[in-house]
Amino acid sequence: MSSSMVHLDNQHDDSDELYGDLDEAYTPPISKNKNNSSINTNVSKLQDEVRLLRNQVSSLQQENEVLKRNMGTLFRTARAEIRRKDLRIEELERMDYSAYMLQKKRSSEQEIRR
Repeated sequence: MSSSMVHLDNQHDDSDELYGDLDEAYTPPISKNKNNSSINTNVSKLQDEVRLLRNQVSSLQQENEVLKRNMGTLFRTARAEIRRKDLRIEELERMDYSAYMLQKKRSSEQEIRR
């Protein structure tokens, strides 16, 4: 009798292994139409958002290029203006030096006449 009991116990164990996890894995079915509609709505919203973001990126890239060109132009203009002013300063210094030398020469000539 003990051998048949062992056999029955083994059968019970096998059935627990086959069906024991059914309660844990069961999820109620979801209506496919409702689920697909919700997914399609979400996909459509996400596609709209991607389109909007791509337009924003494109707009920002164009603005960035314009700003880079403007900065380059501004830099070149400032550099040219600095060169022009440096040349003018040198010219004024030469004129001042020439005027100084001319005045010195006149003073010397006046000293000689006295």
